[in-house]
Amino acid sequence: MGIGAAASSAAASAAGPVALLAAADGARAHLLPGHPDGANCVAWQPGVARALASGGQDGAVRFWDAAAGQHTATAALGDAWVEHIAWATGSGGAPLLLAASGRELHAVRPDGSPVHAFKPAPRTLCALGAHPLGGAVAAAHFGGVTLWDTDDFLVQKEFPYANGIHALVWSPDGRWLVCAGQKSGTLNAYKIGRDGKLTDTKQAVEASAAAAVVFVP
Repeated sequence: MGIGAAASSAAASAAGPVALLAAADGARAHLLPGHPDGANCVAWQPGVARALASGGQDGAVRFWDAAAGQHTATAALGDAWVEHIAWATGSGGAPLLLAASGRELHAVRPDGSPVHAFKPAPRTLCALGAHPLGGAVAAAHFGGVTLWDTDDFLVQKEFPYANGIHALVWSPDGRWLVCAGQKSGTLNAYKIGRDGKLTDTKQAVEASAAAAVVFVP
């Protein structure tokens, strides 16, 4: 589920549709057709209240005008399910949608046109985290995390990780990237400088694996 800037939320269904709900009372505003084989994820475009993207089991990313309840564009990425999507900024601050499909990471524009196909990961991508200040995205696979520059699409940094990863979450100021492991109770936090260099690391061990991480003020 994703929360939009216009006091609305979007819920993806394994049956395929995407429901748009009023955040105040949960009333359904629109039921988008979503993806014929099932919808996996949704993401609102930051700063654009009506712009929504969804990823599905049909191997596609679809873009929607949430206010009108209309489909605006589709990016077909292949046969693998699109399981993770995240909005980022590219060269000149242009909006990009990053989509993880199997081992492949794609960057597409809001009109569905392709921008870049990244080098495939060694294993299936299991989490994405776009830098809150723009210019980079972290992509996790079993065994590690790659920090990609979204301006020139080059690798900024690679972090080894012994297990799969449930979640990649940036601190609001973009200084820390936290990785939550799937099987272990380990949270790894990486402090990253403006030049992409690692400047510090922290680790916390819990009794069970963390399913999600949230920063609070």
